[in-house]
Amino acid sequence: IQEALEEGAGVEDLAEEKPIAFNLYNNPNPFTSRTSINFEIFGRSNVDLKIYDISGRELLTIFSGEVEAGSHSVEWNPGDLASGIYFCIMELEDIVLRNRMVLVK
Repeated sequence: IQEALEEGAGVEDLAEEKPIAFNLYNNPNPFTSRTSINFEIFGRSNVDLKIYDISGRELLTIFSGEVEAGSHSVEWNPGDLASGIYFCIMELEDIVLRNRMVLVK
């Protein structure tokens, strides 16, 4: 986990088109060492992306900041976390989206 924080995860713009709905997913899923967490928003907003374990314990924030409308991607390397189910939670304003991710080592 500390390794992911030290790497300074950043957000990458994927497209300039404005989506008509919110979306959150990761690819590949299941994954072995790295996955891209992709999200779409339709208006400029402050976004928080957090990783939780299966018991609901918050592990880390992989991105927190303001982004423009459109599609974005953040790469996540789970480091030495064990195989299992994890959740990425995206919070922006009064909206919360959840994505289930499966880590297989």
